[in-house]
Amino acid sequence: MIAAASGITLLALMGNRTGQGNWRIRSAPILSAVGGTMCLITGLAHATAYAVALDRGFKIVLTGSRYAVGLALISCLIGGIMQLPARWTAATSTLILGPSAVGWLSVQTNDLPTRIAAGLVALCTAIVAAVVCRRTATQPLSISVVCALIALTSIGSIMVYGTFVAFTPTDWWRDFASPHILAYGYAIAAASGILAGFTFAPSAAPATVKDPNEPQ
Repeated sequence: MIAAASGITLLALMGNRTGQGNWRIRSAPILSAVGGTMCLITGLAHATAYAVALDRGFKIVLTGSRYAVGLALISCLIGGIMQLPARWTAATSTLILGPSAVGWLSVQTNDLPTRIAAGLVALCTAIVAAVVCRRTATQPLSISVVCALIALTSIGSIMVYGTFVAFTPTDWWRDFASPHILAYGYAIAAASGILAGFTFAPSAAPATVKDPNEPQ
């Protein structure tokens, strides 16, 4: 906890130095650090309750962690999206929130409004994934680009499948792909996306050649 608190302080100082008064640049790393700290504290609480073998304490921690981890994920998500360039915000938000919404709707009541909502969200996410995948494929080949294409293909395939499941009044599609396969697809997309982010390197600006005929 002390190390995490120190990390938050350092991130806040970095934001104040580099943000130049921009509240978005200052607050984004703090939100991400707060989310990571909440996850760390929750893990420590789980480990402590498990080590001391307190059944009641473990149940309390388990109940509280359901809310703490959710808030931590939201904090990390908002902080991460705020650090992206503005032109990436809409597509990135759709590719993260879309599959999350489809997954949440899939465990709700299997009625017509829920199926329609899940199908529309899955369809929109699949379209965004296809557009971003097409643009990514035009970039120079690199580890980051390959990982991004794997993540986009995985998410797009799952969303296309979700669209057919939602708009088809039969359960044949559900028997075609088990929940385990879909879970692996989500995991592959998440791991590939993280690896693409870690290996991403901004391209250097092209060097300008000075015209020899230009007056000094």
